[in-house]
Amino acid sequence: MQALPGPALATSLALAWPVAGAASGVEGTWCSGGEMMHIDAYGIGFNDHTVCEVENLPVALDGTGRWTSPVACRNIYATGYDDSGNVLIHEQPIDGLTQITLRAVENTLILSTNDREDELSYELCT
Repeated sequence: MQALPGPALATSLALAWPVAGAASGVEGTWCSGGEMMHIDAYGIGFNDHTVCEVENLPVALDGTGRWTSPVACRNIYATGYDDSGNVLIHEQPIDGLTQITLRAVENTLILSTNDREDELSYELCT
């Protein structure tokens, strides 16, 4: 477990979540029911605690409307504070998830992974 000062944690999490409308056309926050997918120039994150480092940057669709990359994903949890007031962080690698594919269908991004048979559909959050 590692410790981060409270403001550093807030800043790092804020930087992990992108701003909609960025250059690649897919950067932004995408929603699927109660789930969120965050795409920025540095990778992909899901909901509030899952971060994926991607090999093929930027996350941008090719001429066929697809993007695929090897990934290394982990869940990140704040578990409390140390005696100095730093936030204690626990990281849990997500074993088995090694590839993510995105494809565009109109205004929807379809997510598929190597470890799931079903696909998830996301639309830009409003």
